[in-house]
Amino acid sequence: MYPLLSICIPTLSDVSSLKNNLDILSNENSSLIEIIVCDDCPTQEILEIVEKYQSKLTINYFRGKSEGLDSALIRLIESSSGEYIWWIGDDLLLPGSIKKICQTLSLRNNLIFLWVNSHSIDDDKLTFGKIDDIFFDDRDLLLKHDIGLLGFITATIFRREESLVGMNEAKTHIGSSFTCLFIILNILSLKGQLGMIGDSCFKSREKPSGEIRWYDQFQVFGINLYDIVNEFDNVFTFRNRRKALANNLVKVLKATLVERAMGFNTGFASKTVTTKSLFYRYYSFPQFWIFLPLIFTPTSLISIVYKVYSFIKK
Repeated sequence: MYPLLSICIPTLSDVSSLKNNLDILSNENSSLIEIIVCDDCPTQEILEIVEKYQSKLTINYFRGKSEGLDSALIRLIESSSGEYIWWIGDDLLLPGSIKKICQTLSLRNNLIFLWVNSHSIDDDKLTFGKIDDIFFDDRDLLLKHDIGLLGFITATIFRREESLVGMNEAKTHIGSSFTCLFIILNILSLKGQLGMIGDSCFKSREKPSGEIRWYDQFQVFGINLYDIVNEFDNVFTFRNRRKALANNLVKVLKATLVERAMGFNTGFASKTVTTKSLFYRYYSFPQFWIFLPLIFTPTSLISIVYKVYSFIKK
């Protein structure tokens, strides 16, 4: 007996991804899934697409409140009735992924969280690398991978019952761009088995450097991620949590420096984070002090060094 999987789609204006995913879902066993679409598009474009697929699929559609992705994700959970939930962002589902996932969920009665692999739409590089399907109880095993990926909505599937625990507190994080991360970490703090699917279940798009995006910036991945992760010091050991945060800090600082060197002031290059905020959180991290001189280096000088480095690298 397969558990019902709620396919929850928050959408703003990505028409091509929605069409692709509804096409894929049209060829799946409809008894295994329910489809819910939260539409924050200011036009009727998304609604018109949903109506075209209503003859093939049963879709629970509702208008969003234009409060952003965080709010949409919570509303989708509250509107779902499946035993498990899979948020689908602007990523592209692959044929057969639903069957694979539902079979996995049916064989693991105590599974509360499932991480699913993917690859970039531009190449075959796997998000988690090449791995076999694995199931485990040790939460620290998740930290072998980028801790920010725990907030990657399309990569995470979870049991609805556990997601409702602490939901009121999750709502206080609306606007952080990481309400999803809070929900996932809260699930991981509960008893139950975890799993990872090694096969690629969807394709994700690479996001160009400097692209204007409110959810990819230092404030989100450098500050908000730190604050939320440290609310769950009972989930991971101190050593592994600290190592994961340090790795994330280096990754984000590198992205910030590269995007500033390329002349951007959006994305990770956005100057929304104060040195005081950084110091308050990362003063005990050696990686912070290594990068500190670069943070104060004029953008013009960073740009020159980056151009020289890029030339030599070629």
